[in-house]
Amino acid sequence: MRTPKIHSLYALIDWLNFVQNSDSLTGCLDKNYSASDTIDKLPLSSESLDSTPWLSGFIEGDGSFQVRATAPNAKNKYPKVECRFELYQSQTYYNGLSNYSFMQDIATFLDSSFKEVEVRSKFLQYRIRTVTLSSNIKLENYLDKYPLFSSKYLNYKD
Repeated sequence: MRTPKIHSLYALIDWLNFVQNSDSLTGCLDKNYSASDTIDKLPLSSESLDSTPWLSGFIEGDGSFQVRATAPNAKNKYPKVECRFELYQSQTYYNGLSNYSFMQDIATFLDSSFKEVEVRSKFLQYRIRTVTLSSNIKLENYLDKYPLFSSKYLNYKD
C-alpha cells in the first residue's frame, strides 16, 4: 500500500487484534485463531513502481485515457492530435493526510506533469497528465507489463 489509506488499514488491524484478544468479545472471529496470533502492520511500500502492478490497479480506479483533436488555426497550420493519460486525486485524504507523496512518485515515474488544479469541486486536486511522447511510451511499457483488466483496457488500446 502506498497511500494514506494505510492508516485506515492500521485502525482495522488494531481493532481485529483487540477483538481477538478481548475476553468479552471471544467468538467474534475465527475460532481457529489463537489469542497469541496478531496481524502485523506492514509499512508503506517503497518498491519501485516499475516492479509492482499497484499502479495498474490504481489506474483502473481513477485513471483516464483521452484523445484530443485541435483544428488548424492561426498558430498551427496543421490539425493537432494528442493522446494522453490523466489521473486526479484530492490533495488530502478524508483524514487530513496529504496525497502529495505518492502522486509525486507516480508523476516522476511517468516523467509527466504534476499540478494542483481545481476541478468542479470545493477541494483542490492533484493532476498527473502525460504530455510527451516519452511519458506515453513509458506508460505503455508499464501497462504492457502489468495490463489493465476492465473496460479501461480497451480505452488504453485505442
